[in-house]
Amino acid sequence: MVDMRGKSKEVDQFFLKLAPSHCEVALALREIILEAEPGISEGMKWGRPVYSKGGSICSIDTAKDQVNLVFFEGAYLKDPANLLEGAGENYRYVKMSKPKDIQREDLKALVTDAVRFYGKYVIRAAQKGISV
Repeated sequence: MVDMRGKSKEVDQFFLKLAPSHCEVALALREIILEAEPGISEGMKWGRPVYSKGGSICSIDTAKDQVNLVFFEGAYLKDPANLLEGAGENYRYVKMSKPKDIQREDLKALVTDAVRFYGKYVIRAAQKGISV
């Protein structure tokens, strides 16, 4: 179930189970994602909150000492602030341990770019039968 602001009750339950420090970071990331891209949807997938618009765009993952904002096609994003980490073919993430680590405007720009990339390239490639 999703409320008027696009928030999922299942995701609410996920956040309630996090350690307080992780919860604070995760909730801030949720707000950034929902503000950055109107119409983005939130749900649980693969045991974590996933945000989609036409397909899976990003997720909030938790680790022992940090919370990661993961971009499934992050290797293709513009990242002038050099926040993205990872060396895989597509997958990139931004690590944050505490709220002061959050660079709000830079993260919003990454979310917006991820949605733009997904809509422009991934969907078009899938329609042509090409795997990106």
